[in-house]
Amino acid sequence: DDDDDDDDDDEDQKKKKIVVVAPVVGGQKDYGYRSKLTPHYDVPSREGVIGAIGFNSKTKRSRLVDVEECPIATEAINAALPGERVKAAARVSAAVAAYARDPQHARKPRGATLLLRHHEDGVATVHADVVRETVAGLTFAFKAGDFWQNNPEVLPLLVAHVTAEASVGDPSFLVDCYCGGGLFALCAARAFFKVAGLEISDTSIASAKANAQRNNVSNARFLAGPAEDLFRAVVDDFPGRDTAVIVDPPRAGCSEDFLRQLLAFAPRTIVYVSCDPATQARDAAVVLESNYRVTNCVPFDLFPQTRHIENCLTFRRHDPPT
Repeated sequence: DDDDDDDDDDEDQKKKKIVVVAPVVGGQKDYGYRSKLTPHYDVPSREGVIGAIGFNSKTKRSRLVDVEECPIATEAINAALPGERVKAAARVSAAVAAYARDPQHARKPRGATLLLRHHEDGVATVHADVVRETVAGLTFAFKAGDFWQNNPEVLPLLVAHVTAEASVGDPSFLVDCYCGGGLFALCAARAFFKVAGLEISDTSIASAKANAQRNNVSNARFLAGPAEDLFRAVVDDFPGRDTAVIVDPPRAGCSEDFLRQLLAFAPRTIVYVSCDPATQARDAAVVLESNYRVTNCVPFDLFPQTRHIENCLTFRRHDPPT
């Protein structure tokens, strides 16, 4: 009767909202793991002194803490850091002197951020430098200043998990939103007939295309543009019922427009990777209003000694019997 139907609906809603969190997946290194460091300095004094080069204080964000060595950075970065600090001080001193001589034409000295990216071939300090990393047997090249996960020990574990979750049930198609340089899309491509990736950064899409060619992956295409545009581009070729979608948005999470299109597309599986569980939980509540259930929740400790965590949620479409 109607009362029984209502009870079944309530029970179904409860099941959808109960999420069992798996043990945290981490690596062996609690220190010396971070492969990218971006210390910065404030506007120099009139004498050309830049003072602290480091990071904002936890207790007072306006105060810069001088960092001569970072415990969570790799040994290679800490070995390169003193030299980069000396170079920064020399650049600032020269800039202040030039501005004092000709303030109308010389650029006014400002604060700046240093870059130290540890990669397979050393430590890059220029944003435009092309660097390489190998994950799951594939070689990825990208610009040192572009986004890339900064824990090379735990990253392969995350990639393996995302690939496995997306492949459950053998869907034929994969859509990788916020795909960056193609990490998830290319590592998972061998398990799918056709793959599409979307990223708003033109340079990242260029890297993804080059990485596909470099690794002889011929079944993946990459499109530059907002994630909200993705489904307009792939909906005709990728049937939702036979498609898995990987979502790895920035810290702010997904926009309402994106979630609306995602749920209208109705993929078989959604694998949502997030560096902010709070915005992920907000978006998950929207997804669970549709015919999806969380089947897996696995945190990855990519950032030991910090409050940050990378969390992976898997949603499976659950169509009630007709």
